[in-house]
Amino acid sequence: MRLIADAQRLKLEILARSWHEPGQAGDDREGRAHEARAVLARRAGAVLLDVIEHHGELLAVQMDADGARLHQLGDAAPAAELVRRAHADLEVLANPLVPAELRAVAQRSLSVALDGLDSALARVVRVPDELTVVAGGWLGVLPWAMLPSRTALPTLVAPSVYHWMRYAGAGLPGAPVTTAAGPGLRHADDEATRVASLWPGARALVGQDASVAAVSDALAAPGIVHLAAHGRHEPDNPLFSSLRLADGPLFAHELDAGGDVPDLVVLSSCEVGRSTIRAGGEALGLASVLLRTGVACVVAAIAPLPDETAMLVMTDVHARLRAGAPVAAAVAEACAAEQERAGVHVPLLCLGAPV
Repeated sequence: MRLIADAQRLKLEILARSWHEPGQAGDDREGRAHEARAVLARRAGAVLLDVIEHHGELLAVQMDADGARLHQLGDAAPAAELVRRAHADLEVLANPLVPAELRAVAQRSLSVALDGLDSALARVVRVPDELTVVAGGWLGVLPWAMLPSRTALPTLVAPSVYHWMRYAGAGLPGAPVTTAAGPGLRHADDEATRVASLWPGARALVGQDASVAAVSDALAAPGIVHLAAHGRHEPDNPLFSSLRLADGPLFAHELDAGGDVPDLVVLSSCEVGRSTIRAGGEALGLASVLLRTGVACVVAAIAPLPDETAMLVMTDVHARLRAGAPVAAAVAEACAAEQERAGVHVPLLCLGAPV
């Protein structure tokens, strides 16, 4: 009992100190309209969407190369309920122990929720090309990329306009690429090996080589990092969200150590794209910590992702990246292909900027 109490005390101390840490990516600032338009002018067809809840109403500023428009989208409460329902359905669908009949009910319920959200947001999400959404609170965990009108279209959720402006169009380096497979996943070693085989000179960390130290080193250097490992989101203490590696967990609070960071991190694991919304609307979790350290883009799941689905989709994503597709387009097309093949939604999101 004493050890449990000490562990809880240390968790609270780390969480308290984290609120006073600015992160190593440099101070964020507000994005200015003329700067955002200049970025959009270089990205043909791209749309930037800033969505908020104000006095119970949904408001959105939609900006493209031609200018900005304010949209009043109506009562926020029904949309918030649909978001809660969608996440609950995703939980059911990810549980292999749920009987097939209940899974079918959850699948129909999820489709209804996504259709409802798509209809409520139709005026701002039904654009034919790249869409980047800046949103906080429950709007930040809305499954934007899973909306029917966004199927196979590049969709991102950015932590801020400034992050989007800073990294949009930065592109991906050809190397180095590091993949790592954590324990307890049936296809993790195969996934890490297959993904690495697509990139010349890539390094695959499997078995005991996928240690906390080795993965931490990869996350402290430029390049692309792909992690096929069990992930755990801690809603009560998000900075203790973690990835399970060969010699133990790698915690979110251990990542912000300064120095270089990867250009792209792919988290092919359970639920580590989730966030807990804290006072003020800030989202905390493993993916959000990576973005705060300066990673341009994180691909992560917002619900538990079956490891067989992860292996198929992630291999497809990297094949498209290797062929030159932008990250958001590669993820959208791979998820759409799996949905058409298996008839299931893939809860992957691109978080950050289009690279």
